[in-house]
Amino acid sequence: MKHSRAPRRVCRRRSGTSRLANDWASARNRLVQLTIGGQLD
Repeated sequence: MKHSRAPRRVCRRRSGTSRLANDWASARNRLVQLTIGGQLD
């Protein structure tokens, strides 16, 4: 029961940061792929 309460609060906090992190990671990966592709080409 104690553990079930903590994850919920953490999940809510992480949910907000996870979206920003995922969006930033996806955008960063795209830029990296484009840059790598340009360098390889």
